[in-house]
Amino acid sequence: MFFLTVTGQGAWQSIQGREKEAIRVSHVDSLKESLFCTTSVSTFENLNRGEVYKELRAKSGLARGWGDCYGYTLVATGRAEVMVDPEMSIWDAAALLPILEEAGGTFTDWNGKPTIDGK
Repeated sequence: MFFLTVTGQGAWQSIQGREKEAIRVSHVDSLKESLFCTTSVSTFENLNRGEVYKELRAKSGLARGWGDCYGYTLVATGRAEVMVDPEMSIWDAAALLPILEEAGGTFTDWNGKPTIDGK
């Protein structure tokens, strides 16, 4: 699976060499109806953000753990609505911001700033 994006022109995915197809985020606009994904619940706890996880989980329709970039690809392709990592390195985030933005979504730090350097 690979993803391609061009600023201002959208985002696409190709799986197993098939023709590329345009991707878009979900139209679900309610957290209560959303699929909320995260990489690690324990990392929320370790970083003193356990209450944030509990609140998001309680307000979401369904919560699941998906490792690393996979959860973000679920959001970019409209199969999940929310992916939150309690902490990220810049090299993990760099490709995600343009893919999600071109698919109609957002990628922000904890303060809502679109950035790949917000940890």
